[in-house]
Amino acid sequence: MGIIPFCPRQLQPCEGEQCTERRAEIAVNNFDPVSGLAYLYTPQNISFENASTLCSNQGAFLASINELNQLAHMFTYTDGTGNVQRCPTLFWSTDLSGDPVIVRVMPCSGGNIEVITNFEDCLAHALCVFQ
Repeated sequence: MGIIPFCPRQLQPCEGEQCTERRAEIAVNNFDPVSGLAYLYTPQNISFENASTLCSNQGAFLASINELNQLAHMFTYTDGTGNVQRCPTLFWSTDLSGDPVIVRVMPCSGGNIEVITNFEDCLAHALCVFQ
């Protein structure tokens, strides 16, 4: 019997009902005027290797933890009653040593990001940043 990998769940209980639509909007925009970052966002779960290859093939890099922190504000929306709703989303990134990490933007627990380092072979979204 092999080791069962620990993988964080992409969908979270605090996720608002418009998050799928919000992610689709982010995917077609490709530029965040608040941070000034140009990006390519793929809202589907893929491996770290595929995410890295996707970014490299586009002449971009996986978003750093700092860049994901800057872009996290995009993963919210204001609902019909004026409340800001969070769209927690898992992304591939690398730490300062270049090792893969998963970063959850807009986690249910609050804040902009949560870095997850205890995982095996998991899937997450890719957000590539053009330098």
